[in-house]
Amino acid sequence: IVYRKDQGLTRAFIKIPCIETINLEKLNLLRLATGGPVGRFVIWTESAFRRLDAIYGTYKKNSTTK
Repeated sequence: IVYRKDQGLTRAFIKIPCIETINLEKLNLLRLATGGPVGRFVIWTESAFRRLDAIYGTYKKNSTTK
């Protein structure tokens, strides 16, 4: 689960096996694609998904934070 603000999300999912949480600001490709089974299901919180353009930019617009 990729999130922007924790707000208790990591604590809620810490005991559930095979579910990992990661902050959008610390996104790491090696954690998303571990080399295990082909394909990985990634859930994005709405706030994290909306922040993507500002962090990584778009096709027509550069990023504003990196």
